[in-house]
Amino acid sequence: MSGAVISKAHVEILDVSRTSTKKLEANDEGMLAIDLPFGAYEVTASYTAFKTEKKRIDVNTRNQTISFMLNVAAGGGVEVVPMNLEQTVASLDKAFFEAYNTCDLATFKSLLADDIEFYHDKTGVMLGKDKLTEAIKNNICGKVTRELMGKLEVYPIQGIGAVEIGVHRFHHPGQTPDVLGEAKFVQLWVYKDGSWKVSRVFSFDHHEAK
Repeated sequence: MSGAVISKAHVEILDVSRTSTKKLEANDEGMLAIDLPFGAYEVTASYTAFKTEKKRIDVNTRNQTISFMLNVAAGGGVEVVPMNLEQTVASLDKAFFEAYNTCDLATFKSLLADDIEFYHDKTGVMLGKDKLTEAIKNNICGKVTRELMGKLEVYPIQGIGAVEIGVHRFHHPGQTPDVLGEAKFVQLWVYKDGSWKVSRVFSFDHHEAK
């Protein structure tokens, strides 16, 4: 059980210098992100049947987005694991494309911004999360799965969130032989109101994988 993700854990973040407390809840992936100004904070995480854990987090720059994951610790407590931006975006990418691969449309749609813009070098542009989710249902579910190739490049976008750049490969389950497709992609993740959403996607240089 140790290392398993805890979702919906209750979290309190105490500003040590101001003795003010923010109460939050981790999402279904056990992730939580919050904008915090310069200072020292004490994070207390609790979940039914597990011990609480406190962890100090220091913010060395102003308006820094702090992300962390909640796991079950070896001693039966809640382990607070701070994540840097690269780890945060990698976790978001994993959750997003696991939903894509398994046709979990509810999760997929929940990670899209309302004003999502999806640009594809072969099919043009698609606007809005309802249309994009419907397109995934009709054209991807049960037909295509995605595999990340190599390492993501992740860069912060001040006041907005982060951009990820990478290469992915597409498989076609049940197709013999499996003609693999490959493409480059850029995705903009926006952090707003305590959650991350993908807002812009550019998918290009589609070609048959060698």
